[in-house]
Amino acid sequence: MKILVIDDNKSINDMVCSYLNSEGHDVIGVNNGRSGLQMIKQKKFDLIILDLAMPDFSGNDIIDDLSQHELMKDNKIIVLTASEISVSEEDAIIKKGVKLLLRKPINPDELIMHVSSLNTKYAD
Repeated sequence: MKILVIDDNKSINDMVCSYLNSEGHDVIGVNNGRSGLQMIKQKKFDLIILDLAMPDFSGNDIIDDLSQHELMKDNKIIVLTASEISVSEEDAIIKKGVKLLLRKPINPDELIMHVSSLNTKYAD
């Protein structure tokens, strides 16, 4: 799978990219929301793994932009967050088209399981 990882925490970004690469995926990592959104609009990814809370341009900003341009349906997104969010906030994110919301810290094996599951569930 071609996967884009967007997380401002360099160590998390590097770990997720490294682990997914070791599982045979083609992974690109970026460390800020604006660069991530630009990549999404320029290239086609099978999956986007997106940190929700980033400075300046958050994961929510990316989701809102994709929604406004009707691009959510074209992208499978897993959201990662260490932030406390309410059930209603989580429901709102899922209703916008996010496929899965996972809480940090994330177990790499659990992430791989979810990536594989989404790949099977939403295979083109």
